[in-house]
Amino acid sequence: FKQFCHAVDTLEAQGIRFPLRHCCNSAASIAWKGMQLDLVRAGISLYGLLLDHSYFQRFTTKDMPEEYMDALLGKPDPDTYCVLIAHNPDYFPEYAKWGADLVLSGHIHGGIIRFPFLGGFISPAVRFFPKYDGGLFRENNASMVLGRGIGTHAPKVRLFNPGELVVVDLLTEGNKQ
Repeated sequence: FKQFCHAVDTLEAQGIRFPLRHCCNSAASIAWKGMQLDLVRAGISLYGLLLDHSYFQRFTTKDMPEEYMDALLGKPDPDTYCVLIAHNPDYFPEYAKWGADLVLSGHIHGGIIRFPFLGGFISPAVRFFPKYDGGLFRENNASMVLGRGIGTHAPKVRLFNPGELVVVDLLTEGNKQ
């Protein structure tokens, strides 16, 4: 985070406008000029979550206390559509319970090795047949888009697992295509 801030400060000191912001355990509201406010919700809240390193254990998933998400991010705004960017998809049920409407996640790389018709075989956390290996998942009223990414993880191999770059379009209820 410090390197990112330093790079942004350096660019802006040279008069280069840098419109991106690091979203780590923080939130921002997104508004567009001319946005119609006749929607069910007034806008979008974007949250970025950085879990403690202890939540990336091999062979097991650490229990997440109920108050952990609130301590990092506060409570989500119930009047907005809540988008949570969270690297680790293993905690999708906790993200949904916290109040995320949409979770954008990665980390699993599709299971590193995929078996046709079966899905991901092994995750970077050395778990076999991970529940969340790529695609769209639902938990109550929340959805998670889990991209397989374009990189690799140890071991540096992707077998039956082509890389992907996911594009998500957010549309209003009456504007579905």
